[in-house]
Amino acid sequence: MIENCIIENNQDSGIAIWTGSKIGIKDSIIQNNGRPNDWAAGIEISTSLSYVINSKIKNHSYGPGVRGGNNSTIFIYGNTIENGIQEGVKIQDGSVAKIGKEEEDDDNFRGNIIKGFENGIHISNGSFAVIKSNTIEDGSNNGIEVRKGSVAKIGDRPDSMGNSRGNIITGPFERGIHVSMNSYTDIVANQISRYSRQGIDINSNSSAVIGSDGDQDTYDSSMRSNYGNTLDGSVLPGESVEEWQRGIQVSESSTVQLKRNLIENNSGGGIRVSENSVIELGGGNIIQKNMHTKSDGEFDGTGIEIRSGSTLEMWSYDQEREPNTITGNGEYAFRAEGSHLDLRGGDDGSTQNNRLIISGHQTGIRASKESKVTLKRVDVQDNSRGGIRISENSILNVYDEGATVTGNGLIDGVCHDDSDYGLKIRDNSLAELSYITVSNNCYGINVDSNSTLEGGCGGKNSEINYGI
Repeated sequence: MIENCIIENNQDSGIAIWTGSKIGIKDSIIQNNGRPNDWAAGIEISTSLSYVINSKIKNHSYGPGVRGGNNSTIFIYGNTIENGIQEGVKIQDGSVAKIGKEEEDDDNFRGNIIKGFENGIHISNGSFAVIKSNTIEDGSNNGIEVRKGSVAKIGDRPDSMGNSRGNIITGPFERGIHVSMNSYTDIVANQISRYSRQGIDINSNSSAVIGSDGDQDTYDSSMRSNYGNTLDGSVLPGESVEEWQRGIQVSESSTVQLKRNLIENNSGGGIRVSENSVIELGGGNIIQKNMHTKSDGEFDGTGIEIRSGSTLEMWSYDQEREPNTITGNGEYAFRAEGSHLDLRGGDDGSTQNNRLIISGHQTGIRASKESKVTLKRVDVQDNSRGGIRISENSILNVYDEGATVTGNGLIDGVCHDDSDYGLKIRDNSLAELSYITVSNNCYGINVDSNSTLEGGCGGKNSEINYGI
């Protein structure tokens, strides 16, 4: 055990633990190690078992604060790790780490404070980490990065005493959490803010469960932050974000499930899914106020955007039990481009109370470039310009339980210069309607440019305006 020691101003790493060693480090200061412009870590662990507890590790300008590699096992609790380049904590090469720990019998709540690095925590090369109760701040690239076939559990529901086990990840960073290259994460009850690009970025054949829907019998919405994550893209004075900033981005054949998350105040949109990826929208998510005002005074922003062969799926049971709220996201609530958008209101087999409501945008749904949109128990209402727009060889299917399109294209109940139709089908597109109600919009239905509407009261026609 290394305890109550000061280890400083060495030309290489402060502490190096190698090849089958078992060393604990407690209540110590490790600082200012390494030669200028030469790699060195505060603590370097290889093929060993180590505890690092309640210590201060700082000012390692050319390497990580703590590095674990080559199948090591590492426990990192209650430390302050700050001021360096690369990573605050770096776990790689098949290693296992617990970073931050829940409350113990002595009432010592022992997460780490990690700040002032390019990446706060980095997990890579087939490693596994449990990351709980940490505060990660003031970096340049990522708060937490998981890559190259690694697995991480980031945050958790409160412990038996009600103490939070989520992480506070606050920048300024480019991304709060970045998962890539065939990796998997379970992300629960974290607070993520001050990111310029994405709150959570999942790419390169990776997958994540973002939020938890546990304890369904006792859960109510006031407990949301104990299960889901909070992603707040707000800009603080003196900072800036990209105009395309997103709360969550999923790309390159990746898969994500969302449950009980709050995603708000992102300038470009709430969620973007692209390049043959899949998002499953579970229950209890709030996606709101994701927009910015352009120089010409127009709004830009989308609640959920699906592109380039991607898919959004919903399950009726989830929406019935815990409805999603999607409102106030600027230009569109949902936008699909060359993708599949499957939207479903609530149905648990006995009740259908919580239909999916799409309101408070300029346009509720836009689909283009051979997209397919299916609606079941969906209400598109009170969007300021139009309700649903389907174009460029796309298809709209409305099932038996139907959709309502009402109150769109109006401001204070009055049509205006930018008003569009409640339902617009154009450019060789098809609408197949089992049941739909289109009423009290500025304009009703428009079918244009070699498009077709089938079913409902309109029959099969083209180049005709309908008002239902």
